[in-house]
Amino acid sequence: MIPGRSRVLCRNKWHNTQNAKANKALWTDEEDDVLREIVQEHGTKHWTIIATYFNRRCPDRDRKGKQCRDRWLNYLDPEINKYAILKLRLGIERRSRLWKNLICATIGCGSRIRG
Repeated sequence: MIPGRSRVLCRNKWHNTQNAKANKALWTDEEDDVLREIVQEHGTKHWTIIATYFNRRCPDRDRKGKQCRDRWLNYLDPEINKYAILKLRLGIERRSRLWKNLICATIGCGSRIRG
């Protein structure tokens, strides 16, 4: 046992490290569909409850409320404007090339900078 830690804390830490791979697995299309259905039923307020329902329907995965929330907000929410994100990324890439060209023209870097 570790000084300053109870037996319960040590056991929980052990179980969490053993389940780390299951928690970090990539999301499948089936899991996305299940999460959409549960969010449609229960809303987007209580992610711990949503994760409980999710884990009952997909028992081979152990998803936490934060994982379900992040997946919803970053990928599955129909309110996400994916076109705006793509447009922003393309704008940043375009400006990066312009800056690279400006730097190369100014200091004469030749072929040292690739992009």
